[in-house]
Amino acid sequence: MKIRIQLEGVPLESVEALVASLPDDALASPWRSTVPLIEYWRQQSSLEALWKSLDVPAPSSAVLAFEHPTPVRAGTGKASFTDLMIISDSLAVAVEAKFTEPRYETVAEWLGPAPTDNRVKVLRGWLQYIHEATGRELSFDEVRRLPYQVVHRTASVCAIARPARAVVYQVYSTPIPGYYEQDLGELFDLLAPAGKLSGWVHGCTVAPSPEYRALMEQWEQGKRALQAEVRDLLSTGRAMSVASASLKCVSE
Repeated sequence: MKIRIQLEGVPLESVEALVASLPDDALASPWRSTVPLIEYWRQQSSLEALWKSLDVPAPSSAVLAFEHPTPVRAGTGKASFTDLMIISDSLAVAVEAKFTEPRYETVAEWLGPAPTDNRVKVLRGWLQYIHEATGRELSFDEVRRLPYQVVHRTASVCAIARPARAVVYQVYSTPIPGYYEQDLGELFDLLAPAGKLSGWVHGCTVAPSPEYRALMEQWEQGKRALQAEVRDLLSTGRAMSVASASLKCVSE
């Protein structure tokens, strides 16, 4: 399988080039989810397991698009940057990586008590992407309790025209916080996508190397700006081992 790598839409030659191109703030903390994300998906066996889980034929090539930007469709604002978008001829998968992040703000919180015209347009644009991919037109009231991020991540994969699409929340902790399954499951209960779009919560175990564990301990003791050390270990595959522990479909 031929694998191509991108960072924010820019082609790169290798995982090592990807790590070298990451901004310092993406690696300043050893607890950033970027690290287990790259360690897991740099293994071709992880891609092979993905095709099998989604029950699709393995493609001859795929793009691993890290920090994949999806511009707002209406209004003005920041693009939605998906941690990893996996794209082949037949499939698009949005992977959202979670290590120590808390639950994000809801749509209602993001809109605020007096929503601006611009934010109304932006949200309507995300929902339009989802409508076109699934045939389901969602109202603001239906998604107001969901994290805003869940909505625009789902919209991002819906913006890519492929026969099959999936949203995967990849969580590098055990036990997995229950809100990931609850939030994604609530969205897919509304969508009932009938195979056009699937949602998954993927639990992974993380085993830091002794060198990386030392960086984690330094961070806990108050040391900051560890990006050089984190970058070195990640570039050479010496940061941690990440293994699949559980995979649950929330869209069935």
